[in-house]
Amino acid sequence: MEELTAARKVVRFGLFEVDLESQELRKSGIKIKIQDQPFQILALLLERPGQIVTREEIQKRLWAGDTFVDFDLGLNSAIKKLRQALNDNSENPRFVETLYRRGYRFVFPVTTDAPKQKDETVTNLGVFARRWKFVVLVVGTVAIAIGALFSFVHKTRPLSETGTILITDFENRTGDAVFDDTLRQGLAVQLAQSPFLNVLSDRKTQDALKLMGRVGERLTPELARDLCQRTGSEVYLSGAITSLDSQFVVSLNAVNCQTGESLVQEQVRATSKDEVLRALDQGATKLRQRLGESLSSVQKFDAPLPEVTTSSLEALKAYALAKKAWAEKEDSGAATGLLLQAIELDPDFALSYASLGTIQRASGYPGLAREYTKKAFALRDHVSAREKLAISAAYYGGVTGELGAALSSCQLWEQLYPRDAEARRSAGYVYARLGKPEKALLKLQESVALDPDNTEGIAALMGAYAGVNRFVEAKAVYDKALKDHLDNGSMHLGRFYIAHLENDTAEMNRQLERSKIRPDEEDGFLYLQCVIEARRGRMKTAGEFCRRAMEVSERDGSTEEAAGAPGCLAVWHADFGEPGLGRQSASTALSLAQSREVQLRAALAFARIGDSSKAQALAEKLHEQYPSDTLLNLLWLPVIRAAIELNRHNPYAAIELLQPVTPYDLAADAFEELYVVYLRGEAFRLAHRGSEAAEEFQKIHDNRGLLAISTLDTLARLGLARAYALQGDTATARAKYQDFLTLWKDADPDIPILKQAKAEYAKLP
Repeated sequence: MEELTAARKVVRFGLFEVDLESQELRKSGIKIKIQDQPFQILALLLERPGQIVTREEIQKRLWAGDTFVDFDLGLNSAIKKLRQALNDNSENPRFVETLYRRGYRFVFPVTTDAPKQKDETVTNLGVFARRWKFVVLVVGTVAIAIGALFSFVHKTRPLSETGTILITDFENRTGDAVFDDTLRQGLAVQLAQSPFLNVLSDRKTQDALKLMGRVGERLTPELARDLCQRTGSEVYLSGAITSLDSQFVVSLNAVNCQTGESLVQEQVRATSKDEVLRALDQGATKLRQRLGESLSSVQKFDAPLPEVTTSSLEALKAYALAKKAWAEKEDSGAATGLLLQAIELDPDFALSYASLGTIQRASGYPGLAREYTKKAFALRDHVSAREKLAISAAYYGGVTGELGAALSSCQLWEQLYPRDAEARRSAGYVYARLGKPEKALLKLQESVALDPDNTEGIAALMGAYAGVNRFVEAKAVYDKALKDHLDNGSMHLGRFYIAHLENDTAEMNRQLERSKIRPDEEDGFLYLQCVIEARRGRMKTAGEFCRRAMEVSERDGSTEEAAGAPGCLAVWHADFGEPGLGRQSASTALSLAQSREVQLRAALAFARIGDSSKAQALAEKLHEQYPSDTLLNLLWLPVIRAAIELNRHNPYAAIELLQPVTPYDLAADAFEELYVVYLRGEAFRLAHRGSEAAEEFQKIHDNRGLLAISTLDTLARLGLARAYALQGDTATARAKYQDFLTLWKDADPDIPILKQAKAEYAKLP
């Protein structure tokens, strides 16, 4: 234990913090009671996170050799108490995994803090280690240089380090349809394990075929060469399978796109149909080396294809057809049906669950997406290293809400796969949710630089620029995408919102006209129009737009998306002083769905209108459902409790609750961004601390690019007027009241907050 303490003092994972010197365990800063033996086991596991600690090692640490004890009973009891302290589950462990008859392993990513003072032994060891590393570095550099020179003299790489590979459809000479599409998909999965190779995605392939007017055609070598040149790829990879008596021969051929020259060929034999995938795997492994990937890389990232996909050819075929349906037409119905078929054929097919999660999320079914992602995570040992990291990031970010773990997964993903744009895009999303918009922007810039044709990345980059009020750059990204014939509904929604922020009515009308021919975007534009009308105080019109958005979502079968509209209306009515309408909208939202977001909005609305019992009950329910959710526990639950205190006329209690939340002030959680800032401003105002209230309300105005689905920019104007009036700055207060009243000149006249503002303005000296 002394060595561990010398090396590191504090270990963090998720919401937990372990102080190894004081032997304390804390969750969200609150000390958790834990007995000595469970703590010693935790410390031992944290010495080697991710590695197996055997039962024998634990026995030696906890019980001396001459101690008489029922070891199995004592250990099982200590592990149970440790799991209780961590709120962990043995069947689906987040922290401590049991390896039957072997031991235990700590599976959650950890971070450590080094102590400020180090003892002399550790310092001397550090100096020695640095000197030794220098010697190794010099010797290693010379060795690398010699190796590189040898490689250059004897071999040139067929593929550059930034080159892209296009995979064609296999030529099936067997007459067995099970190999159609299947082998191409299997080869794509195998090659995608490589950090060196860059395989052209199905989506990019289909986008290019659309521009060529050749959607749905088989990707033959002839078509592939044309497509290869259009997409800037260096090599296309063709394949064929032939039957020979009861055996099968799989052939692979890598061809230079520009010259048509065959660069590398491989041929492997399978003794039976069941061995075809293993043979394909062997051929792909050899191909990777001959295309220039280092032996160490191949050995590190070369899990057998049947183990990272499925051993069932039929299941892999269904998976391949699902990917094709989604890439060609975004046909979620067909893709979902095929993926469910794949899972029926192989219940442990983790990639199918992961794809279902992605498709359901994109189709507006976040609840289903979470369930499928949970199943994929439980089966994550059945995928490649890259997919395991992607699934972990999706699970921690979208299911448990553990943003620290999600970010750790993204960072390791970036480290192992430095050319993977999706890793950076995922990290950007996490940084945005953590309230770090500048870091989010940087990651999304990197993502688009690596994958400039990915429309999801382009839309996200637009949003990131808008989030830091860089609207000129956001519009430039949009204009370039249109010039490059790239299209995505979220891009146009983003452009519409920026036009609204800039009062560009002409551009807003252009986007609305364009949306009329895109029914898949209808609910999004209706929803934004609902927000815009609410910002202007026209709540009756806002309610009509929201009702239409609900109808479209319900027509498409997404009750969770439909519940979003009344959920937002509930909060807005509450903030505008309309408790009856707020309660009614919250109840409507809860009757449609019980997702995290819907419950949060309802809880906040109930808290704001003074129904503390309902708000508290929902808050407790959410904490039980999402005990490790970073933003729920560190941001939204304090906000709900602070809103309850404000209704009880306890502004100082609300201020105390909201002060620790400042690191998450700019958190983009797709749910009333900056609300904590607004509520803190209201608490300061009600405590008659005008200058501090003004600072909070000004912060909302300064970050208005984050407020895509919020009325807070409007409310902050009124908040500033009231804050300056408290300070006795009548001139500024008058100007701010006029700003608010001008914006609300066409508002519904009976809204209570409007009546209050007019009365306050009239009383100004």
